[in-house]
Amino acid sequence: MQADIHAPLYLEYCIGEFFARVDGPPIPEDKYIEVASAMAGNFPAIGMFLDTIHRDDPEWKKVVEAVNAKGSEWVQPLYYQYENVNWGGNRFENGTDKLRENWRAVRESGSRLIQFVTWNDYTENTLLAPGTETRYTFYDLTDYYVKWWKTGKEPAADHDRIYLTYRKYPKGAKVFPFQTKQPDAGGVLEVLTILPTPGHIKLPGRSEEYDAPAGLSVKQFPNAPGPVIAELIRDGKTVIRLESPEPITDRPFREQNSATCYSTEFMRNWQADFGDAKPNLRAEYADDDGDGLPNWWEMYWYGKFLDYSTATIAKPNEDPYHTGETNLQHYLDQTDPTKPIHTAKAAER
Repeated sequence: MQADIHAPLYLEYCIGEFFARVDGPPIPEDKYIEVASAMAGNFPAIGMFLDTIHRDDPEWKKVVEAVNAKGSEWVQPLYYQYENVNWGGNRFENGTDKLRENWRAVRESGSRLIQFVTWNDYTENTLLAPGTETRYTFYDLTDYYVKWWKTGKEPAADHDRIYLTYRKYPKGAKVFPFQTKQPDAGGVLEVLTILPTPGHIKLPGRSEEYDAPAGLSVKQFPNAPGPVIAELIRDGKTVIRLESPEPITDRPFREQNSATCYSTEFMRNWQADFGDAKPNLRAEYADDDGDGLPNWWEMYWYGKFLDYSTATIAKPNEDPYHTGETNLQHYLDQTDPTKPIHTAKAAER
């Protein structure tokens, strides 16, 4: 088989799985070194699912050294987030921190093999393929880092790139009408740029702006509600204006700790895959008729959920159930518009 594919094959042993189902107190990290060394004598490659030992932990470097000392290959795990609402396997960091730092671990460990941890359950938002939330952002950045890894040199920027990565709602926002299962992961609004020459970045509608250097640069800001827009300015002129189709809301209806992304590279990648087909960029928190009631709210309470023909059915200033508040007031207060105010508030208590 190795001859058929013209590339070496490795049988990898995952030391993370070795400890995954051990009950009792936490496993001492020096045990990972012991197991890695022992298994490296029997397997040509040793890896780990996710990062059971943090990349900045001294024990991680000792594991890598133990594997290399036996002539085996260390396989650095790579991923950018892991969301599992049902059993709490959530692993998040701000913006693209996890992806960038795991690639740093690849370079520092001298890994010649990597294991990009992806998942065939798209609801866990741990995938390398483009998705409706991350679009092509992590896919595109992975290509950038693969080139850096293979050549040993950070790629030179040949055109301006801007990547926006954020959560759909700020930390502490109340989720209604659905309930949350996992702790709030927090998050930031991150602007990552890869520029051939320096430029000035502004975030219209927000107070933040800064000078971005040439090459790869990252800035992170509070994940405040509002449109997500970035402009690249040179010599007083706007060179690029990038507006994400998904705003940040302070009234989410469902739990989502994972990232939302948009970039200048989206259409380039989309057209390479789908030609002139029009992408669906409808925002989850869009308000098609601009009446202050987002589509999801009108569909959920007055229409049919996910049937966008009912996304503009409710009137903001009406009170059809005679609750004592208008629909818009119910939306702003995050209460049930079909129940009187005292009943809805009592149910919440």
